[in-house]
Amino acid sequence: RAMIAAQTLGISTEYILYHFNNYNKIKRGYSLETAVTLLQKVLREKNKSMTPLEIKTLINSKKINAILQQHINLANKLAVMGTPTVYFANRKMPGLPTRQIFNGLIREELNILQKKK
Repeated sequence: RAMIAAQTLGISTEYILYHFNNYNKIKRGYSLETAVTLLQKVLREKNKSMTPLEIKTLINSKKINAILQQHINLANKLAVMGTPTVYFANRKMPGLPTRQIFNGLIREELNILQKKK
């Protein structure tokens, strides 16, 4: 919900970076209040502001709920059971593949494209 809220506020990249750079500090006991605090910090860095109540209202809004439901529906359709799940060249890869695996897949796909020419 908080990441979707950040996206609607135009601060998704900054929020994701802030969230994961502080992950060890926030992973235990993560709550709505944690999300509000993080969003406020990112907004401040962008010279924007929202009150905690405004952020909570956004996070719990029908708009965010609808977007979240769309994400859940797509995840169900694609049989995504965890995050991250990456799709590359129509291949489902649960978890985050290593750079070596990605490089190998990219080379393989480029070879396939070269052969088609």
